[in-house]
Amino acid sequence: MPEGARRLLKMWAAMSMSTPRFGAISGVVLVYRESSMHPLPLQWKDLKAALNEHVDLASELFEKFSAELRSGFGPAVDNFVSFFHAIDWKEPWLICLLAFYFILLILTILSRKNVNFQLCLSLLAFSGVYLAERVNSFLGRNWKSFSSQNYYDPHGLFISVLWSGPLLIIMIIIVVNTLFSLCHLMVKWKKAQLRHDARLSRGKQE
Repeated sequence: MPEGARRLLKMWAAMSMSTPRFGAISGVVLVYRESSMHPLPLQWKDLKAALNEHVDLASELFEKFSAELRSGFGPAVDNFVSFFHAIDWKEPWLICLLAFYFILLILTILSRKNVNFQLCLSLLAFSGVYLAERVNSFLGRNWKSFSSQNYYDPHGLFISVLWSGPLLIIMIIIVVNTLFSLCHLMVKWKKAQLRHDARLSRGKQE
């Protein structure tokens, strides 16, 4: 047997003895012919059993991960559903607030090519998020004048979901649109530069 084949078999045996996971695969014996260097794998049943063991282990890990994920998101979903049902969505001021967000979203989409207007919208949304705590305190003291119940708890859950959340979404849309506009502007600038270089090269050739 060639010296390289002996070294390979020794390395395989050492790995099989030191690593438990490779114990089931250690039954695969590589037989080398004297006239050829091609390995002949034997005992495919042991190899199949080892592969099935790894597949079962991966399936078990995936099931555990899915169970932990469901157990983690379950309470959050239940709390969100409870929060949704606790709000009286027929109140006029809530309808006006949702209409305001809809109009703001339409303005954001229609003004996507107007950089200055988009900047004003982003500043407006940022100011609303920045003043959310003060708005929550003010509305918590005066909720009886416009609402049927007090939604404005000291932790600011309601104001965060129905005030800061939509404004942050508007800001994200504006930022993404700005990035796309910058990419488009860079492409136009590069094309203009290439056309300018082409004209200069033609002028030099003439």
